[in-house]
Amino acid sequence: QIILIGFPNASLFKHSPFISFHGGIIVLESATGGKLMIRCKNINFQSGEKKILKGIDLEIHQGEKIIIEGESGSGKSSLIKALLYYISFSGSIYYEGQLVDVGSIKSYRRQIAYLGQRIPDLNHRVSDFLTLYQGFRENDGLSVDQAILDQHLDQMTFKRSILDAEFNQLSGGEKQRIAVIAVLMLNKSIYIFDEITSALDPKNIDRVISSITRDKDRTVLLISHNSDSRRYFNRQIRMAAGEIVDDRYI
Repeated sequence: QIILIGFPNASLFKHSPFISFHGGIIVLESATGGKLMIRCKNINFQSGEKKILKGIDLEIHQGEKIIIEGESGSGKSSLIKALLYYISFSGSIYYEGQLVDVGSIKSYRRQIAYLGQRIPDLNHRVSDFLTLYQGFRENDGLSVDQAILDQHLDQMTFKRSILDAEFNQLSGGEKQRIAVIAVLMLNKSIYIFDEITSALDPKNIDRVISSITRDKDRTVLLISHNSDSRRYFNRQIRMAAGEIVDDRYI
């Protein structure tokens, strides 16, 4: 933790989830001080003869905000699928020091919320769509906290009347923002997002990225091609040809 007193350009830090203000004092929280959440060891994956992931080693700590970048086909989405055990791979994943195996995959997945590029276009009211993810097996027992829902709606500049709208009648950008709210309502330890801002204008991209990174204890991984979003993150991973070619704190 670093404390700055009387720093002349405090406004530069206003978007950062790692900054807190106490009177005239700026406190910079450590980007790497959280406990080790996930450790990937020698993750390999191939489709036919093509090697998609090549010996990936990765550690993810509590509270880290990680942006994953790379060209199409670099292995970004495959890495996320491996983290979620959506594909068969060789190597090991540990959660809080314990090996994730067949017997513990369900409890491991309960710690993670995932939102991909494709939003289900269902014939539901928005209020019903917001409870869709809570019906998944990994989210048994969760319910909607109306006060928290109101906070998320406000952050995304929605009026509460949006809840009565038909989800499939919304614009693409509105659907993405509602889907982000639905996932944030799950209140998980780790959030993984794959290209969730493709239909958004710059102002709404800022609103979405600010919302998902606001909680300093929330661990966030985001696949994105939008370099303007980096200011909300404290770690940048770049992939190429199935390998992590750059991993740095920013």
